Formats: sequence, structure tokens, C-alpha cells
Amino acid sequence: ATGIYRNNPTTVHENLLRFELSMGTKKDESVLRMLDLATQSYDNQLDARKLFPADPTVPQVFTLTEELSRVAINSLPMLEPATGDMIVPIGFIAQAGYLTIAATEQTFNSDKKVILVDKQENREIEMREGTVYSFIHNGGINNSRFEYRFTTNHAPYLVLNLENQTVPLNSNFSYVLDNNTFADEDINDNLEISVSGLPAWLSFDSATSTFAGTATSTGETEITVTATDNSGASTSDNFTLSVFNTSGISQLENQILIQPNPSKGIFAIKVNQPLAGSYQITITDGIGRKLIETSKSTNRTEVDMSKYATGIYFLMIEFKDNSKIYRKIVIE
Repeated sequence: ATGIYRNNPTTVHENLLRFELSMGTKKDESVLRMLDLATQSYDNQLDARKLFPADPTVPQVFTLTEELSRVAINSLPMLEPATGDMIVPIGFIAQAGYLTIAATEQTFNSDKKVILVDKQENREIEMREGTVYSFIHNGGINNSRFEYRFTTNHAPYLVLNLENQTVPLNSNFSYVLDNNTFADEDINDNLEISVSGLPAWLSFDSATSTFAGTATSTGETEITVTATDNSGASTSDNFTLSVFNTSGISQLENQILIQPNPSKGIFAIKVNQPLAGSYQITITDGIGRKLIETSKSTNRTEVDMSKYATGIYFLMIEFKDNSKIYRKIVIE
């Protein structure tokens, strides 16, 4: 057990919490870890009793076993979701003054949370590596103020699938993630949203969950959005951003007829042979917001956009072979 106590930066111990109690420059540390063979009682092979120095100015911290033994290294059984929370009392001895408890090493998997509970101040702090908690102590020994609560962490999950987006070349694009895109069963968890795969012209503001930019190049880009909770557990979803050129360079353009265009909002889309068959229709506004999405298999489809404002909209038709046609629609 004493090998665990020595803080060797080259050794990584799994399922371990090393924490310090400090007053000024004087400090002491203790270790909690989980092992398959451990129990919540004192074990001569896995635990180490607390030894106290002669200098009373050095603060001392320890945890308590079921028999209230003071230990510097406390080995606990592995936490399983079915077993519920595990509570470990913390004791300390210090002179009166300002103290801190810091997690100097925390290697539990993201499916576990380590919560420091200050029962005197009615506060709970998740102890990730580097977390520091400050408090005032009146002096002496205290075995009842603090405890660690080990609990199961639930990973965030996807609620709303991300929708593919389209935007015409040289147009402004804006896409705001719905606040309910991701969720977490742990109500106190704050989800951090990050993205990857952005084209050079596009940025993401994490404070407002907004994508924004001016499309300067055509093509399709797959963008990944990830939600990460306080314990590092995460989930992701992807969407495809398509930038198209409205100049009609596609060789398939002459196979599509839109009548009338411009219109008052009601128009027909005719798909000529040999392209007739199952295809997907998507219509977006000038900043890429999806307004209509439907699948069709007939040569002629009537579209009603009379409820939308006058202006320019963009039509994308995607066929079963993944070929796409883009057209500009004008509503007067």
C-alpha cells in the first residue's frame, strides 16, 4: 500500500483520488482508491493507518473506515451502479485558520463522480483533478464536517438529431443549436459543447451555440458536435454542411423544371427522365435554415410556400445515386 502513497509522476494509478489539506506552506495528503478485492473495513494488505507527526502546526487529513480507523490510504470496493452511492467520512486536525482541500490526482473513469460534501456549509463540490476547496476552521480535530460521496456519473445523450444544412456560395450562414439537442440525467452537470471539422470560413461561438460565417468555397463538410459533462463523459452527433453554386454549373440542371419561378409562393417541380424516381426535396432560406424537406417519387411535385415571406430561397434535389441539383427560387 505504501507504494500508492508515494506520488510518483511516472506512475498512473487507476480509480484513485489523492487529496491534500493545506494551511499556508504546510500540507498533508491522503489517498482513496477502489479495488476489486477491497472492502470498506480496514485491511492490513490494502490500507495504511495514519501516522501523526510531532509538529502540531502541520495540518493532518485522513479518512475513516467502517470501524472509524484513521487511514492515510483507504482501499474501497469498486462502485457499481446497482449499489448506489458510497460515503467515506473525512477527518482532519489543524490549527485555527484558513485551509484548502485540493484534488492533486484523480483517475476515476468518467462513469464515476467524486463529490466533496461540506456538511457545515451545506455545499457539494465535484473533485476533479486540480479542484481546490477553501474553508475556515476553528481549530482542533473534526471527524464530521466533510465526507466524500462516490456516485455513478451518467453520460450525456442525444435528444435532437442534428439536421444537415445547405447554404449558397458567398452567402452568410448562421445555425443555432437547439438548447435541447443534448441532455444529461445528472441535473447538476454543465455540458460543454465543442465542434470539429469546421471549414476555414466557419466559426462556432460556444457561448451562444451558434455557427456563423460567409461561405467562400463549395463542397460538403461533415461537422461533429460533442457534448461533454463535468466528469469527461461525452456523446456526439454529426451534420453535413453543403455549400452550392447557384450559377447552374451542374450538368443535371436541364433535367429540372420549376414553374413558375418567380412565383407567388406556389410552384411545381418537374423532374424529367431519366432522373425520375425516388428523390429528396430540401428548401432552405438565405442563411441555411431548412424550411421544407420531403421525399417524392413522382415526376411532378407541387410546392406551397405562400406562408413564407417574399425573397430568395434555395432548392436542393438529391437522387438515390447521391447526385444533387441546386436551384434558386424567387417568391414575389
